[in-house]
Amino acid sequence: MANARQMNHGLRLLGHVVTRANRRLLVHQAYEKRLRSLYGDLVLETVIPEASAFKVALACRQPVGHFSPRCKAAQATRALCREILERVAEKTNKRQVA
Repeated sequence: MANARQMNHGLRLLGHVVTRANRRLLVHQAYEKRLRSLYGDLVLETVIPEASAFKVALACRQPVGHFSPRCKAAQATRALCREILERVAEKTNKRQVA
């Protein structure tokens, strides 16, 4: 992050994303819980699952939302996009008010 800020002084951390998660595994549950306890609201609510649809879409050179738009991986990706856009809008509104 520090290196990136040298090139873009306005760069700020928007949040942390839990990816490749398998909620059936206790170690993944514990890791997510630890992240949320350490970083609180900085951890985005959307969790990206470990899904074969990502690998197959990549092999087909297509975004997962195009390859299999109804799969859980595509749904999670869309949810993450919405959440990121909401956070960006919130940050933008806060800067305009200040």
